[in-house]
Amino acid sequence: RSRAAMALMRAAAPSTYHSLLPARTPPSLPIPLHAPSTSHRADIFKADVPF
Repeated sequence: RSRAAMALMRAAAPSTYHSLLPARTPPSLPIPLHAPSTSHRADIFKADVPF
């Protein structure tokens, strides 16, 4: 059961993560700018999700 839960979390995390990327960053941006924006987005995600 825990293995299924891990699979679900692993399947859900990338899909939501990738759905946030195109919404915030245009595809024309170079890869180096991608790293800082991800850490910044992680802070926003933590603030938005009450855990």
